Amino acid sequence: MLALPFAVHAQYEQTEETGSDTTGNSTFDEKEDENNYDEEIFERAKNGDAEAQLIMAKTFDFGKPEQINKEEAVKWYQEAAEQDNREAQWLLSTHLFKGDGVDRSTSQAMKWCRRSAEGGYDRAQYSLGVCYANGIGVPKSIADAVEWWRKAAEQNNADAQCEMGIYYSKEDNEEANPEEAFRWFTLSANQGNARGQHYLGKCYYDGEGVKRDYTNAVKWYRLAANQGNAHAQNNLGVCYQHGQGVQQSDTEALRWFRLAAKQGNKLAKHNLETLTN
Repeated sequence: MLALPFAVHAQYEQTEETGSDTTGNSTFDEKEDENNYDEEIFERAKNGDAEAQLIMAKTFDFGKPEQINKEEAVKWYQEAAEQDNREAQWLLSTHLFKGDGVDRSTSQAMKWCRRSAEGGYDRAQYSLGVCYANGIGVPKSIADAVEWWRKAAEQNNADAQCEMGIYYSKEDNEEANPEEAFRWFTLSANQGNARGQHYLGKCYYDGEGVKRDYTNAVKWYRLAANQGNAHAQNNLGVCYQHGQGVQQSDTEALRWFRLAAKQGNKLAKHNLETLTN
């Protein structure tokens, strides 16, 4: 393989799919805190209390191993969803999208996701934006995706804020605005979103929307890298290799390149080969 003389720094890569999260969370991430219920909640749920039904569903969905029952979770989500509980509607859609505890149905998933989004639930708005961006259950439309992401972002949804930043950072976008991209990435990153932190680091590294500052680039890359973001791990390795914002160290560069390469990051694999040859 022909080795380039310098390590390659990740850009706004097409390989980082819209709506994906390199920390390992899926687009329709259902991770919740462990939930438990008591007999009082069970009785309330049976009597039609939507909040109690949601608690029951989450218990069967995210509870202790012996409590997990996806079919029961879907049953209770459906009960609460039909009473217009927005969170239940969105969580029901995630099961329908994946066929988890219920037959997979994109049309039914879209029905409940849209109903939740139109009711103002930010996580459903973000998911609906992902559907439009990727043509899942609807015709692909970046304009519609951005419309829904903006609604979610304005409710402080960190994933949607990151997507807004990516939208404004695209050079082929007529609305490209580096300062606006920086603003959205900052909002996302400050909430601990790994992708937002990676992209904010890129802004500082490239001087896009803000004055170039390698020290701040390293700060945000490190935060994202420590959460397992492969692009940030590669970029942090580049900073160590060239002593940008941090003391030069091939040892540290190799460490971060290896972590990113383990996740299949092509630039990291190239940089690792370059540095070891």
